[in-house]
Amino acid sequence: MPKKDAIPDFNLDHKMYVDDPYMPDVTIVTPVNEDYLRERADYLFVTELYCPVRVLLANMGNGTAANVRVELIIDRQSGVNVVPESDIPLEPASKRDAALLQRSRPIWRNFANAHDGQVTVEAHADKFKVIVQCGTVQPKRR
Repeated sequence: MPKKDAIPDFNLDHKMYVDDPYMPDVTIVTPVNEDYLRERADYLFVTELYCPVRVLLANMGNGTAANVRVELIIDRQSGVNVVPESDIPLEPASKRDAALLQRSRPIWRNFANAHDGQVTVEAHADKFKVIVQCGTVQPKRR
């Protein structure tokens, strides 16, 4: 990954010419995202470096399991690094207006009201702790 200051600004000139006899010589300029190339490099670097992981939980018992919570402990010495999905950059947009809309995605961080499927990543000095809220799991179900 090159250093950020080694990546040039994105300078593509997006112009749309209006061909209308009642509006001569009108040019509409769409502002570009000057950081697009740096954002694209960061996006490609991170998405090629990390891969998503899923967990399958099965209730093999005869009773319903309520408030199921899975905790995965990953030792840092294992060489595995863990990042929450909210830290993975979105694919960048070359136009300024589209880039601003993409950055406004909702980030779910209400830990007090955990919902089914919520994943929390805790980074500690010697380990990562991944917590998955699974809710209720019926007997013999996954």
